[in-house]
Amino acid sequence: MKRIPIKTLLVIHLAPLLMATDCGGCGCEDYSEYDIVYKGVEFSAWDTSKFQEIEVEGAAYKNAFGIKIYVKYDQNGIAFVRQSKHTSYASYGIAYAWSCSCITPKYHFPDPIKSIQIAATDTATQKEVDVTSNFTTNYGDRHVTILELLQEYKTQKLDYLSWQLDLTEKKNIPSNAVFTLTITLDSGKIFTQKTNDIIFLD
Repeated sequence: MKRIPIKTLLVIHLAPLLMATDCGGCGCEDYSEYDIVYKGVEFSAWDTSKFQEIEVEGAAYKNAFGIKIYVKYDQNGIAFVRQSKHTSYASYGIAYAWSCSCITPKYHFPDPIKSIQIAATDTATQKEVDVTSNFTTNYGDRHVTILELLQEYKTQKLDYLSWQLDLTEKKNIPSNAVFTLTITLDSGKIFTQKTNDIIFLD
């Protein structure tokens, strides 16, 4: 009977254990906790007619008008974690398998969003109207407002804010308007951005 060299036996037995310490292929996060630090906003107006979304350039219909809000942020890792693989292997390492287990990261908000406001300025009179509640999105069988979305965002402690909303209340919207998004943080820091001048066709 042919004897297996000692070096070969060592490799067979140690290889799975060495693999257990390597989590490079797991795709896990490097950190278990992050600080979400807001640094700006993106705000745009969209034409949702004809079952397609096109950024508004000049004119739009009120019944096919929507906005997109995205809050820019940095995700700063504050608690490092190294995941480990769980290894099981058969005698002599003839067959082995390993799997990864990733920790769901936690997000902290050192300077959270306090409020989100959208105003419409009539370009003819320069009169400004708060139209935050005019924009909603469908959530199940009901329309959800920006205030409700923000509360849900805070409760769930999501790591990013990116919303698309439709204009569902049109009565107080000027025929020619510029929309302004204002996001205020707890510290009083403000991010703001305006749309171009928009002419409504109805």
